[in-house]
Amino acid sequence: MNEELSNDVQDGILFFMLTDLEFLSICKSKVDYKIFKSPIQQKICSISLSFFDEYGVAISDKADEIILPKFQENEQILVITYLTKLFSTDHIKEYIFDKLDLFISKREWEIALIQSVEDLDNNAVDKIEDRVRKILSNKLSYNNIKNVLDEDLKDFYTHKHEGEICTPTGIKDLDSIIGGLKYKELTVVVAPLNVGKSFFLIFIGSKALLYSKDILYITTEMSEQQVKGRFFQRFAGVTDKPQEELNIWSGKERIKFKPDHLGNAIRVKKAIKTMNSFGGSLFLKEYPDKLLTIPKLEELLNNIQLEKGKYPDLLIIDGLQGLKYNDNKRGDDWKALEELSHHLRRIAMEKNIAVVTSTHSQRSAIGNKIIQAKDIRGSVDIMNVCDLGLSLNQTSEEYLLDQMRIFVMRSRSSKKWSQVRIYTNFNMGHFCVYSELME
Repeated sequence: MNEELSNDVQDGILFFMLTDLEFLSICKSKVDYKIFKSPIQQKICSISLSFFDEYGVAISDKADEIILPKFQENEQILVITYLTKLFSTDHIKEYIFDKLDLFISKREWEIALIQSVEDLDNNAVDKIEDRVRKILSNKLSYNNIKNVLDEDLKDFYTHKHEGEICTPTGIKDLDSIIGGLKYKELTVVVAPLNVGKSFFLIFIGSKALLYSKDILYITTEMSEQQVKGRFFQRFAGVTDKPQEELNIWSGKERIKFKPDHLGNAIRVKKAIKTMNSFGGSLFLKEYPDKLLTIPKLEELLNNIQLEKGKYPDLLIIDGLQGLKYNDNKRGDDWKALEELSHHLRRIAMEKNIAVVTSTHSQRSAIGNKIIQAKDIRGSVDIMNVCDLGLSLNQTSEEYLLDQMRIFVMRSRSSKKWSQVRIYTNFNMGHFCVYSELME
């Protein structure tokens, strides 16, 4: 068989043979060291299988201690380099296993087909049936399905329960309802044009930075320069341009205030330095309308994973309708937005990221007291896809008072149909300076 396993799959197989007892046990009777390209890989495979035969465990973190002495001194530097590569690269177990399973199955089928030709010539049909039955029943049979009743609760509390919340939104009364933004969940924010969706997303991003989270912020509506400016406003507590005096909300009270502005480079630099000290990262990327595809988005995430060693904690996309639709969905906004939502939720779940995006409500929703699912531009099914749906609501009176209401339209894990009133200072880049739960 001419086809070979790719380098990343070979590395992944060896990594799990060295570290994962379940994987090693299944591969024991299936993996021949000859599937690996280099003599070093072949020998590491052989050592791993021999160690398992003798002790019934995987080599794991004793790789240097057990493997190095088996090699000649002039080979040991190459072995150390290779082991360092194995243990410093992310390998996805299911992906590696599927590729290995397919590779072995193809080899078995190739041999079986060659032998079956001879059996046909000899009228030995029964042999063909037995051979095919054996291949079909002889798969690697890997699965990670477990009986929950047999699970160790320690594993649940140390690995599954911790880290569920990625970051609070920073709006106290909203967080008391939803708990915060969660990993592996898609949040959709809906509002009419020019109500404050971008301010909300930047507010969430700046709050996440205070919790040492890594963020990828993608803008399809504003320029990268504008988004940077709004983040700097948030960091430094300044206005976007000089103002003589402002009447702004401080808590629930209005006060007169003479603010500083973005022109004060020293203050902005100090604020950025302070934000950087919390340990988070902010990656910002601008895409003109309808140029960003889902594959390009995943490539961006993979690039961050290579640079940081992990995917960002939070992905913010402003806004959903700015992503490029599939060609076969062009002209059908309803289905296109729904499909994009499915992709974003898949990315959230596969890469363990909290994803937040925004979309416009229909024009008929402007001025509505509460924007609901039926008012969303596109398909109502977006709300059925997302885990959390929030709408920003503002009457004419509230606009004059710098007030707004956040309505929980959809929530898989908390109370819905709740409203929170917030007080805004958009001149200072503050989406919320005070909030109160509306009964």
